[in-house]
Amino acid sequence: MTVGLLCLGAEEAHTTAYLKGKKLTSRPNMMGRTSLVFSLIVAALLSGIAAQRTACKTGDIVFLLDRSSSINQDKHNIMKNFTTTLVDSFEVGEKLVHIGLCQFSDEPNDEFYLNKYYNKEDLNTQILNVDYKGGNSYLGRALDHVKKYFEKSQGSRDQVPKILVVITDGDSDDDVEDAADILRDQNITVFAIGVGDVHDLQLLQTVGIPERMFAVRNYDVLHSLKQRVVDAMCGDPNPPPPPPLTDTP
Repeated sequence: MTVGLLCLGAEEAHTTAYLKGKKLTSRPNMMGRTSLVFSLIVAALLSGIAAQRTACKTGDIVFLLDRSSSINQDKHNIMKNFTTTLVDSFEVGEKLVHIGLCQFSDEPNDEFYLNKYYNKEDLNTQILNVDYKGGNSYLGRALDHVKKYFEKSQGSRDQVPKILVVITDGDSDDDVEDAADILRDQNITVFAIGVGDVHDLQLLQTVGIPERMFAVRNYDVLHSLKQRVVDAMCGDPNPPPPPPLTDTP
């Protein structure tokens, strides 16, 4: 966030005015000048915070969840619960944040598009009800498929941030780089959350820059990532450094 500061000279400033053709010179009150500077700084800070939180208040966000055999039903349930905690962080509504959901294993599976639900209760109920399937992990195929979620026909909008969040715990059985490049070329910001012994290079190819890549050792500590992920999605320019990987909460 950039903050503009009003810089004052070391010598006392003079205020010059013209009144009925007469030039008047006055020395401003120092306390008043300090108050003015403080007000300008606070205004700049508030403006910056509002700007960086835009994606929390309006945007098209799609979650792409891994449901391959590298995880079991219990871990899939943790993934779904974690997704609902992310949804709870946004201002969901018809004119606010829209949420879509897709799952993948051998093939991608459409759960719901961006124009299906406009309140958190319905969204989270549907997220918790999606099925676990098993199978191989074809993330590249899923990335290529999920770009259709960001079309107008599926509820995507112009002039709002477009975000894809991938949650996976295994190496992809196909190439991810080309499909991810296409998404970014369409101004879709991709974040990836890796759980366990994931392929870091594939995650980096998926997101483009390391600041959009998150990792934990296991599902028991997945929820510890929530605030870091939300801050990154909402545009925090100075997210906290990642904590060391741990095996226990």
